[in-house]
Amino acid sequence: MVVNTFSEGNIDEVIYYLEDPNCVDKQFEKLEFVELREFEGTQFELLFLKLILAYSPSLSRMIVEPSDELDVAEVLGLYEELRMSLKASPRAKVIVAPHGQDV
Repeated sequence: MVVNTFSEGNIDEVIYYLEDPNCVDKQFEKLEFVELREFEGTQFELLFLKLILAYSPSLSRMIVEPSDELDVAEVLGLYEELRMSLKASPRAKVIVAPHGQDV
């Protein structure tokens, strides 16, 4: 299933929801692979990815393709933050790679 970015809406409400430890009450038991394209570095995108890592015990790979608008330092910061995040799956590998790069 491919999910495109959602409309702007109220960003503060999204961030507030994702920061609430009770926003997820069950594990994503069957989620094994996640790919996010055109990552723009927003706070809600990062919170969403961390949420997936923390609640997906079967996750084996998460691929994040950063937007061309992000510079190298921002991409490295993203990778480091996701690498250090709490993970429900000991097998989860986080890959941050430009669009079209073989992973």
